[in-house]
Amino acid sequence: MNRIPAIAAAVLAVCLALAPATARAQDHVAEPDTVLRLGIAWQGESHMQDRLATGLAEVLEQVAPQIEVEWRRELASQMALDQTAREFQSTKDAMVLMRSTGAMYLGNNPPTIPAFIGGCNNPVILGAVPDLEKPGGLVTGVTYYLSHHDVIKAFKAILPGLESILLIYQIDHPGGAIDLSLIHISEPTRRRDSSRMPSSA
Repeated sequence: MNRIPAIAAAVLAVCLALAPATARAQDHVAEPDTVLRLGIAWQGESHMQDRLATGLAEVLEQVAPQIEVEWRRELASQMALDQTAREFQSTKDAMVLMRSTGAMYLGNNPPTIPAFIGGCNNPVILGAVPDLEKPGGLVTGVTYYLSHHDVIKAFKAILPGLESILLIYQIDHPGGAIDLSLIHISEPTRRRDSSRMPSSA
């Protein structure tokens, strides 16, 4: 399934619904043709984010030309992400912080403008939102997270004789620790093997 239109629609909904509230707080009334300022950023290299960014830019240009987008791609460090997020909160109407690092950042630093997450692991465990069904606050978005119980159930349906699971994860990626912990919770009695992959791999 192509997720780009759904993600773009969600970003659009966040901006159109919440940015006028920001404008009213500044003693302005947002008109339908008001240019909305959106900042999009992520930390580190990711081919998935590159593909997502390309599709997202195309769809937003088609369906929401009134949204003015500033991109900050492949930020070098958590400090750079922090500086960018702070800048966005003083210059933009809304922001998108991609990847698990972005969701984790929002969990530790509640935003002052509407914030959208995408391309991340479980946002509840990362701290971005308190509940998947009712995120609340100024943070919403989409996640690629699927219940590990459901994933393993699907594996077992395809491979009834499944006796062990090998999990390969990246040591310094926040999603790796989540996958490792949740697979143990999902299958406490099944034999598991894990292999840690260095960040440079």
